[in-house]
Amino acid sequence: MFTDLPDILALTGAVAAALGPEWSTEPYRPWNDPHAYLLRHSDGRTIRFHVSTLRRDYGRLHAQGMTPESFAPGDARPYMARIDFGHITMAGTKAAPQVAAEIARRLLPTVTAAYTAWHNAVRRAQDEDARRREVAEQLAAIPGMTRPSRRFGSGDYDHDPRWFLRWDATPRSASGYIQDEAGATVAVDIDAAGGKVSIQAFGLFPDQAHRALHELVHPQSAPSLRELCDRIEDAAQEGFPLSTEDRAAIAHARNPRTDDGQDDTFGTVPLRQVLRNLAARAACHRYGPQ
Repeated sequence: MFTDLPDILALTGAVAAALGPEWSTEPYRPWNDPHAYLLRHSDGRTIRFHVSTLRRDYGRLHAQGMTPESFAPGDARPYMARIDFGHITMAGTKAAPQVAAEIARRLLPTVTAAYTAWHNAVRRAQDEDARRREVAEQLAAIPGMTRPSRRFGSGDYDHDPRWFLRWDATPRSASGYIQDEAGATVAVDIDAAGGKVSIQAFGLFPDQAHRALHELVHPQSAPSLRELCDRIEDAAQEGFPLSTEDRAAIAHARNPRTDDGQDDTFGTVPLRQVLRNLAARAACHRYGPQ
């Protein structure tokens, strides 16, 4: 048998007062539900507080930690960060001081830990995005390439963290209202070794395809590790910043464990790959986008 629901508006205000002066309340607008409100701390921690109108737990109080506010368009954001913000329920007959005590004891520790994990994840996402953007800017410096851009959906998680570029070539032919496309799309991501680039070319002439594939399969003049180190250090003399790890990689390359150093590694990553990524960053710093 259903009973009267608690006055959630009055209860939310009383719970906020019991939690402390740093807590405030506001309606939870996404649900457009008069039985749902937010408890918000001045440091950003937020709890959705509502009374259930469902048959299975009618009249029961729910308190659930919320992820921080939505990101602005273009912001770097954690991708599918699986962080538990906590969720508790309690009887709808509890008084405000009892509800506040339950939240403080059973929910707030989880919410606080989740917010710390969330902000750490945001910082990692920002760092990873800067690394992707750096590689994308190097490719954008090639004449004919578009500026890098990203693709976002409507939700905070509904987005692709990669940066995208495009090259539009002269179409092969046109037939009526249909014209063949020619060019390439480029997607820039990162992994443990650094930048990772995917290229999808379409509508190429055979000689274009031959040149591109030949360079990939049989690079004509791969620089030695020493040449890569020289390029990086030349850029450093012009202001290119080198981290302690960067300098360690250079020192490692100049004093390899093998005779030629070609099969040496730095940590778990092939040393040549580390230095090629570093040399590309150095070149972008020296010459910049054109």
